Amino acid sequence: MADAPDAAPQERERAGSDTRNTDTELTLPEAVLMLALGDEEGRIDVDDRAALPFGLAAAVLLTLAARGRIRHEDDLWTVADDTPTGDPALDPALRAMAASGDDPRGTMHWLRALPGVTTDDEGDEDGLRDRMLRHLTAEGVLEEKEHRFLGVYPYQRYPTVDPDPEQRVRAQVRRVVLEGEKPDERALALIALMEACGLTHDVFDAKERDDAGERLDELTEDARVARAVSSVNAETIAAVLTATSAATAAATHPL
Repeated sequence: MADAPDAAPQERERAGSDTRNTDTELTLPEAVLMLALGDEEGRIDVDDRAALPFGLAAAVLLTLAARGRIRHEDDLWTVADDTPTGDPALDPALRAMAASGDDPRGTMHWLRALPGVTTDDEGDEDGLRDRMLRHLTAEGVLEEKEHRFLGVYPYQRYPTVDPDPEQRVRAQVRRVVLEGEKPDERALALIALMEACGLTHDVFDAKERDDAGERLDELTEDARVARAVSSVNAETIAAVLTATSAATAAATHPL
């Protein structure tokens, strides 16, 4: 999932590295993606496809805010520092937000816009999710496999080949929710995002979600009031989580 925790104090920004240190934590956007990605099949579950783009965009916003690159005030986002982070999930988003210039946009706008933002590279039309999949493949966490629908139309799957980074995240989330372990910043932000965009079923079964309902509510509230996310203020977190919940609800339960 660095100069401020997006929430992991031990994280470093990675630029130009084509190998992953097995001790390196996933960034917050990477953690959201990996939890939604089927390990063996390498595909996004159909129940997650509508919600995941908002979860990824929200994770990008919180990460950039935690790193001091963007600022949120009166539900408008401005760029405070356009220095590239070296992260392929973050930098195209940062450039897009910087390009808005004197016309700052609100949280809902960016939740909808960031999943489709591409890089400036000629011929690169990958949006946020596909760009992250390619990056995790280059780092040896995923493997790209081409399949063909009806033997003609190509499509890609991304099965996990190095499960350790995701398993560490998954185990921590389960300890925090089910065993009462105190969360660090990244874990708290991740759990709040999972709850906001309906991705908790990727980590907990139905009985566990029922049994841990109060704990999930408590953790989400802690995130909203920034009790353990000191690098991002409460107003910003609340705005992102509220907008993510609303965008997910509109996408998954249209009128």
